[in-house]
Amino acid sequence: MYQTFTFLHSLFRWLVVLSLVYSIFRACKGYFLDRKFSKTDDSVRHWTATIAHTQLILGITLYSQSPIIKYFWENFNEAKESFDLLFFGIIHIFLMLFSIILITVGSAVSKEKPLIKRNLKRC
Repeated sequence: MYQTFTFLHSLFRWLVVLSLVYSIFRACKGYFLDRKFSKTDDSVRHWTATIAHTQLILGITLYSQSPIIKYFWENFNEAKESFDLLFFGIIHIFLMLFSIILITVGSAVSKEKPLIKRNLKRC
């Protein structure tokens, strides 16, 4: 089971990277060419966030099952001296949580906002 989650987590990291690069490419292209936010843009935004959240779920599951993490927390005083154990025990999970927060906020902000039509009365 652990090997399966490790494989899926490794596979999904590339899907996350590719979807983020494609989303950023579409966003820059739309911004610099002054294009409207299309259904395709919304779909890319949605699927990028979905892939990233799936990666988060896989990562948290892997984190809870990992023998490296179990060793890290059981032997914290010794393990914190090893950068590899410190990285996977604390640094990696906090950086990835921060990344997911940025992706989620960016996705929410980039949604197309409906235009408010106002009736302007001419005098």
